[in-house]
Amino acid sequence: MPVCPAHKDSQPNPKDTERPAYPVEFYGGPAMVLVMVLVFIALSGVIAIGFKVYTIEGLLLASFLSLVFLSLFSKSWPKFWGTAARGLTNLGQAKLMSVFLVIGVFSHLLMDGKIGQGLVWVSLNTGIRGAGFLVFAFLGTGLVAIGCGVPFAAIFTGFSIFYAPGIFMGCNPAILAGAIIGGLYFGDTLAPSSQLTFGALSTQTNSLTGAPADLVRFLKQRIPWTIGAGIICLTLLAVFPGKGVDMGNSEAIQKLADPRGLWMLIPIFVVVGVCLWTKEILTGLSAASLVGFAVGLATGLFKPSDIINFDPTQKPAITGVIMEGINSMGAMALMMVFLAGIIYLMKVTGAVDLIMSWLDHFKFTKTPWGAELIIFLLNALMNAFICGAALPGVLMMGEITQRVGAGAGLSPERRTLVALTSSISISGVVPFNSIFVLGGIGVAHDLANTYEGMPVPSAVSVFLSCWFGWLMTALCVVWILTGWGRTWEKDAEETAKTIETTSSTATENGLGSAKPHPEQGRNTTFETEKASRTTQKSKE
Repeated sequence: MPVCPAHKDSQPNPKDTERPAYPVEFYGGPAMVLVMVLVFIALSGVIAIGFKVYTIEGLLLASFLSLVFLSLFSKSWPKFWGTAARGLTNLGQAKLMSVFLVIGVFSHLLMDGKIGQGLVWVSLNTGIRGAGFLVFAFLGTGLVAIGCGVPFAAIFTGFSIFYAPGIFMGCNPAILAGAIIGGLYFGDTLAPSSQLTFGALSTQTNSLTGAPADLVRFLKQRIPWTIGAGIICLTLLAVFPGKGVDMGNSEAIQKLADPRGLWMLIPIFVVVGVCLWTKEILTGLSAASLVGFAVGLATGLFKPSDIINFDPTQKPAITGVIMEGINSMGAMALMMVFLAGIIYLMKVTGAVDLIMSWLDHFKFTKTPWGAELIIFLLNALMNAFICGAALPGVLMMGEITQRVGAGAGLSPERRTLVALTSSISISGVVPFNSIFVLGGIGVAHDLANTYEGMPVPSAVSVFLSCWFGWLMTALCVVWILTGWGRTWEKDAEETAKTIETTSSTATENGLGSAKPHPEQGRNTTFETEKASRTTQKSKE
């Protein structure tokens, strides 16, 4: 039967009901991208647990092999690799890799400047022993973490500096290990130059204004809670220090002390101050590095050849703090290349849409507490699965954290706070695969070969003694249940109205006029993206 043109146009287009078109398709559908994430988790665990390789190179290999695995199921290899490479065109990803390289230089500046030996010298000359050294180790490793920029990169440094002196000072091995790990977590939470903080903030935006999460606003929300947890942890260490091991009188510890290392506290104060003042991590790191090099030269900690040295007769031909720092983050930067591809593929192939569609079946995920619970659990599980190396997990879960949190009206700073707190909870110190626990025990074994009779704690005892991680877990649960400190995207409504008044087009279209409610439904950005893809396919 003929149909008039007008009536024909009014009929629904069957293509409109089809799923959105994605730039890359897989045999097995978008779910294969989630399988790839499971492969990444499995490979990370095998490399860490099976081969006892607790380095970033293990995660680099796992991320590369995961992408290769997924490519085997792609219907078009050129489209697959082109789409994966497109993830690097994001300015945030490129900046993140730049930050890693500069942090590598800064952390090597501090380590070669003997900051750890300076702190050990303080403990020796103040008579700090037992419980006092536990407190000192917690605070000292916190300073090391502020300089290193990422906790798991500092774990071997922290144990190398504080474990042997602590045992000689009468500390309980397991509680000392827990204090060192807790101090690394504590320092990283306070550091404006933290790679983990910067990476997590880069994944979150305000869905009203499009503005990224603000570093200073985030730190203002986080630091009071962190300091409170730190004070409780210090109290526990002082009151319940455990029983130490008598190693006898040894002069070996004197070799671990050097007062000149205290000069390296100056660049740490500079990086914190400049980052808070400029809200720019690269500016803070650059300024602090220049100050650190100047202080090192002036105090005799460095010679010019220690900073950079050219010798074509040697391999490598270029050495020194700068090149060593850059090279130390080479694996991290390469891992970010592959992770950027994984994250982008999760976004544009429908994998995240698949997860969000499943979460939409549960009404509680649309409430503030439900959204925070999902953010906490997903990030904690991912962190545990990848051996406590929080950064890759936080980045991979970033898009889901964004959609779930914005759907409940949570501010980007609040979403980041919950996600990051989950990554420094007990999920990072699981005894059978944690980089922190097993890596620290590995250093203790090495020290036992150097110092006869040096005790080595068990993995379970270290897990139970990581009091800061337990405190942060409890704190996050309290946040979720009570809503303490919860902030909303509606707090940015005035900013949205300001933008609206400056743009006549925005005013005509009514942009920024809707007032989000804490109980609102799923993120409208998510729905807009789906509608846009469907419309585009219909036109095609």
